Amino acid sequence: MDPTKLAAGIGATAVLIAGGGYGISALLADGMPDYIVLSKGEPTPTDSTIGKLYGNYLVAPYGSRGKTNISDETKSNSKKWWEWSYRRWEKDFKKGSQLSDAFKDDKKINSGFSDVTPEANKAKALNQVCEDVYKKTENDITPDTDNNKKRLRDDMWKYCSFFGRKPTTIKENANESYSTDGSYGKTKESELVSIDDPLNKLFWEIRNEEFFGTTSSEGIGAGLKVAEDSIFQPLYEDRFSANRGTIKNVCKEAYFLTSNETGTKKAKQDSVLKFCSLKGKENS
Repeated sequence: MDPTKLAAGIGATAVLIAGGGYGISALLADGMPDYIVLSKGEPTPTDSTIGKLYGNYLVAPYGSRGKTNISDETKSNSKKWWEWSYRRWEKDFKKGSQLSDAFKDDKKINSGFSDVTPEANKAKALNQVCEDVYKKTENDITPDTDNNKKRLRDDMWKYCSFFGRKPTTIKENANESYSTDGSYGKTKESELVSIDDPLNKLFWEIRNEEFFGTTSSEGIGAGLKVAEDSIFQPLYEDRFSANRGTIKNVCKEAYFLTSNETGTKKAKQDSVLKFCSLKGKENS
C-alpha cells in the first residue's frame, strides 16, 4: 500500500508501514528513526500485560527480528530507534529529572540497545528495561499514593513509545471540560483523550488510521450499526472518500452526548471508549 504520512507532534513525520506499525522519517537533525511496534514484533506480549494492552504504541524491544534471529538482517531490530530514545533518556538523566526506579540512572541503564541477555542486578540497555516494563500489569503504572507508579508510567510513554509522552485525557487538560450532566466528556473524562491539547496531535492522526484501516484491511470502525452509533457509522462508511471526516472531530461530537440519547445523534459508551480513549475500552 502507499504509505500514509502523518504529522507527528515531536518534530517528525509518522509513516504507516504495512505490517510494521508507524515508522518515522526525520524532519529534524535528530529526528525519530523507523521502528517496529510491539504488537508486530517479537516476542509477542502475553495477555494481561502492559505490552498486550498498549502494544500498538510501544516499540518492540528487538523489532521484528526478535531474540532468536539476531543475525537476520532482512528484519528490523529497531536498534536505531532505541539508540535515539536512549539519547533522550540520557539528556534527562544528566539534567537531574525525577525518573522512576526502573529508569533512575546509569546503574539501571547503560546503553540504548542490546540483544545479549543482561547479567542479573547489572545495568541494562534501554530496550531491555522497556521489555521488563512491558511484562508488568496496568496496576503497576496506575498512579496512586506511590509516586513511582506515575513516574514509571510517564517514563514508559516517553522512552518506550513513539508517542514520546502519554496522550493527555480531558481531565488532565485544564482548558477542556464538558459540563452537561451524564455526557461522556464529563463521566469519562479520566479515560477519553483530550481534543484540545495540541500535543495529542500524533495520537489522533494514528487513531484516524486505526479507525479507517487501509484499502486491504478493515479498520476498527468496521461493523458499526447506524441505529446505535449514528455519528460513528457514517464516518466509517465514507472511509474511501477524499472528503471523509476525522475520528477526532466525531469524538469531540460524542463527548457532548450521553448514553441515553433520544435524538438522531447516538453513540454507545463502548464505541466512544473504543475510538476516543487510549486503552480503547473501559477502565477495569
